[in-house]
Amino acid sequence: MKCQDVQRALDAQLIGTLGREEADALDAHLAGCAECRTHVSEVRRLQAELRLVGTEGPSPRAWERISA
Repeated sequence: MKCQDVQRALDAQLIGTLGREEADALDAHLAGCAECRTHVSEVRRLQAELRLVGTEGPSPRAWERISA
């Protein structure tokens, strides 16, 4: 796997379509590439933070305060 393949692999991993062979190739690449490890770490941190936010928008009361 090359650096330019990492984002595609991460996208596939996120939606659950990354196969075992590709996952192994991603892990092998990350073991030897500090730049990609940093990128993957940041992407995973952002994904974790987004999961904490949830999917609901502001409450109607919050919209009232924003509009005021």
